[in-house]
Amino acid sequence: MSTTLRMGVIGFAHMHINELMRQMHGQPGVEWVACADTVPAIPEMVEAKNTRGWNKNAIALGELGIPKGYDDYREMLDKEQLDLVIFCPENAKHGEVAEAIAAHGAHMLTEKPMAASLSEALRMKRAADRAGVSLITNWPITWSPAVRTAQRVIAEGLIGDVWQVKWRAGSMGPLSHGSVHPGVDGTMVEITEVEKGATWWHHAAAGGGALLDYCCYGACLSRWFIGEGAVAANGMVANLRSHYGDADDNAVITVRFPKAIAILEATWSCLDHGVPTGPIIYGSTGTLVVDRAHGRQVLLLKRGRGAEPVEVDLDTLPEGRATLGQEVMHHIRTGEALHETLQAGFNLEAQAILDAGQRSAKSGRLELVNDMDWCVGYPTAGGGALPAAPTSPLPQQRGRGTGWGSIPARVPVTGKANACRDARGAARARAATGWRACRYPGWRRRPQTTPGEAPPMRRAAHATRRVDPARTACARDGAGGRPSPK
Repeated sequence: MSTTLRMGVIGFAHMHINELMRQMHGQPGVEWVACADTVPAIPEMVEAKNTRGWNKNAIALGELGIPKGYDDYREMLDKEQLDLVIFCPENAKHGEVAEAIAAHGAHMLTEKPMAASLSEALRMKRAADRAGVSLITNWPITWSPAVRTAQRVIAEGLIGDVWQVKWRAGSMGPLSHGSVHPGVDGTMVEITEVEKGATWWHHAAAGGGALLDYCCYGACLSRWFIGEGAVAANGMVANLRSHYGDADDNAVITVRFPKAIAILEATWSCLDHGVPTGPIIYGSTGTLVVDRAHGRQVLLLKRGRGAEPVEVDLDTLPEGRATLGQEVMHHIRTGEALHETLQAGFNLEAQAILDAGQRSAKSGRLELVNDMDWCVGYPTAGGGALPAAPTSPLPQQRGRGTGWGSIPARVPVTGKANACRDARGAARARAATGWRACRYPGWRRRPQTTPGEAPPMRRAAHATRRVDPARTACARDGAGGRPSPK
């Protein structure tokens, strides 16, 4: 790579592209080369502020002066020599665009969320690994001193063990007046509902919707603050006020971690939240609240029991790495690791939370959070979500199991071990063969549902039909203590 970083841009669907371009524009030793948009499934009806046409023509070609504009991004990649490509197409096109960029040997910078599904995110990560290039996902909250300080306070143990994280975010929609974005003041030229309905934001197939747009922040923060991967999630979505499109405009995901939970709320129909949006972090000895006061962001530490909240002094972000542009340049020039929230591996875990929430909203059931160990052999080119990892079909048995959901306990066995599932219910296979998850003796499988049919209500344990325990290998292993047949 030469001393000058040659940069290109692909995709103007997401208005956050404007801030990403501005961040890199101000860095020394960079050169703009060219830009191109992706082709939307439905053409937009108007070129208003923050629409894709305005982002490209007014900001990229106009304000920043990018010298060339291509109609086809693949033609641009073939003709231009690029070191870094910023891309913000529709969420559902992140995978195909990232693969194309990586094949040309350029580093990649995109905006949250990493993708529209876990399968697409894995597609991006594999492409970057094959090409030996960096895949960077930016989060605007990463550059919040209050959020960074909250993480430092948690890491120092000042609020004890984190047991819950709450996050709420929303507006009146991505193209509505008053919707604030990084680098955007919130003033919009109001467009009609029909015109909004033609934008990708309101189409589920394009990766639109409030869940991906706003719950993603909570997925990132809860994973970061709690410090370990999630186990399972429940999701609910609705289109309450945006019937001109088929994407959700309100969503909630509740997330189960091994020793904590998170509640993630998103809305595109909110005039005023009425409560602190957070993040709010509950610990065993204190609570942290990120809020706004006197026109600025503050971090409050609350101990309860009548004690007054204490405003925590905010940390200064590291010199030379205090902005996205500085962080990206530092990483590319020195090879040092990116901030944790920008790294591809971390973002796969955040995407896995969203993916489980999406699957749960469709299935009406608690869904396990998949990880790379379970994502093997599934086609990813179509962009669909991976199938849910298998869950126990059995009702929870009192005195056994993990104490939540329908995930079975580990039962010690001898002899050959069958394929096993982690006792937490996370989709991870243990390497050791001395333990395995098995069904409880005597319980029959729950009836399966057909597409569109509501899942059957679970019957009480005492009313569940019994079968002969002697007919199950698990009964011999668990109750009798005899080894499995060889």
